[in-house]
Amino acid sequence: MLAAFSTTPEMLIASRALLGIAGATIAPSTLSLIFHMFTDPRERSLAVGIWISAFSAGSAIGPVLGGLMLEWFWWGSVFLLALPVMGALLVLGPRVLPEYRDPHAGRLDVRSAAMPVVAMSVVALLAMVYCSTA
Repeated sequence: MLAAFSTTPEMLIASRALLGIAGATIAPSTLSLIFHMFTDPRERSLAVGIWISAFSAGSAIGPVLGGLMLEWFWWGSVFLLALPVMGALLVLGPRVLPEYRDPHAGRLDVRSAAMPVVAMSVVALLAMVYCSTA
């Protein structure tokens, strides 16, 4: 929503950065769910195949649907395409996705979780994008 209704280039760049960070966490999270939910190798293979198919279909359909949205609506409408999917996930996710906690998990390593090098790289990349658009 933040990207769709951005009023300045800085706001759009910041919201796109947040979308990128969120998107980078989706694939590992969903694959982790698959590997913990499906312990049978055949079921797991099928689940990963369906996951890859859905990911590929979204990659193929997304730009076409985005182009249609740009043809009929304003530029920010392309960022609203994921809202129905996210709404369904927020409603259905807690009901159908199992809770998983590793019984042998250690304490959170805050320094590794913060990943200062990656954060600095993101800031540098965003600064380059901003300077190239200014």
